[in-house]
Amino acid sequence: MQFQKNNTLTKLTFKVGFLFYSKGDNQMTSDKLKQYIGLFGGMLGALYLALKASGIEVPFLMPDKLDAWQNFATSIVPFVIAIYGVYKNTYIIHSHSKAQEEYLKENNLK
Repeated sequence: MQFQKNNTLTKLTFKVGFLFYSKGDNQMTSDKLKQYIGLFGGMLGALYLALKASGIEVPFLMPDKLDAWQNFATSIVPFVIAIYGVYKNTYIIHSHSKAQEEYLKENNLK
């Protein structure tokens, strides 16, 4: 556990495993999310290579089983992106979207 004292801010930082939690800086940003995905992906890749080099075969990581998941991912990802695009471009879902649509109509922008 580590304490840092600034002029007006006292920041408490403690380490749990390999994750750092900081009081006052607990917002998940897209940059942090990308870093976490890279971290976990790299760790899983290193674990897989270590197991493979040791001669340990993991049955659920065989190519024929991974092909099914790859097909699933390549079909579901575009579908999710399309649904998200329709959701974000629809003016009838939220009240602030309806207000934006009215503003666009009043200013002849729609």
